[in-house]
Amino acid sequence: MPFSGGSYDTETHTLMTRALDAAWSEVARAASNDPAVDCTGFRIIMALSIMTAIKDGERDPKQLRLLALGAVEDLY
Repeated sequence: MPFSGGSYDTETHTLMTRALDAAWSEVARAASNDPAVDCTGFRIIMALSIMTAIKDGERDPKQLRLLALGAVEDLY
């Protein structure tokens, strides 16, 4: 799920995309060790957590990545 660029400035959109991609690569790597894990909705959950954090004023890429990972950590 890519972020829509319509309601975010270019810098924020890039920040969110990079944080999501970084978090997703960690989840995909971890989940690949267990074929029973279905990651279908993980990326959406992670994107929503990043969008919520951005709305609340968070701009630290490391924190955004951690929040995204935290949103799905009990699922894989």
